[in-house]
Amino acid sequence: MPDDAQLLLTVALLAYAATVAVIDLATRRIPNMLTVLAVAAGLLLGTASSGVAGLTGSLCGVLVALLAYGYMFLNFDSHDAVLIAWYRLGEHAMPGPALALPIHYASAALAGCALGIGWAQGFDTARARALKDQ
Repeated sequence: MPDDAQLLLTVALLAYAATVAVIDLATRRIPNMLTVLAVAAGLLLGTASSGVAGLTGSLCGVLVALLAYGYMFLNFDSHDAVLIAWYRLGEHAMPGPALALPIHYASAALAGCALGIGWAQGFDTARARALKDQ
């Protein structure tokens, strides 16, 4: 990815994070529309910066997010219900989500390592091609 495209992605991410932080501090809520817009922007920016590979990587990120939080979206209708189930306060207590967290974190760490290794190999290959062409 060219340096200009990386700078654009970084600035877009920082602007989004600042916007969400201000809205969250002011209203104590993050509107779902901001999240949907961020996903759409991520797909568009990934595709624009890296073509099909960027789109594929972006879609993989969306898939991981949907799988990780799909259970919560499908089975609970409010944040309060999630908290009640999380802390086993009600009749719909989840069967030990604290046991699932280490698995979630370990899988996220493995995915992050795999992505980092893949990016490093891609950058190394691109650098080797650039040096070969000179």
